[in-house]
Amino acid sequence: MDQEPISGLPRRNHLEHVEDFRATLPGNAATRRYKQTLLRGFFRYCVRHPDWINVNPALGLSRIRVRDEPTGYFNREEFAAVRMSAAN
Repeated sequence: MDQEPISGLPRRNHLEHVEDFRATLPGNAATRRYKQTLLRGFFRYCVRHPDWINVNPALGLSRIRVRDEPTGYFNREEFAAVRMSAAN
């Protein structure tokens, strides 16, 4: 089965298309970073089929930074309530 290469995209910079798509990803930073990883994998798969695309446009994406927030701790009253609930 002969297939034609993927075409029809405007001659705009392909990285710009991928950046625009990334800007629409919902979720927090960790979720968006995971989805970007999937996107890069998809394009890596496409590059392995030379009839599809020659360059992975997702390689130019900057890394999505995830800020780890410290875990909130229970204050003494809350901790006592948790212990009492567990004891019952």
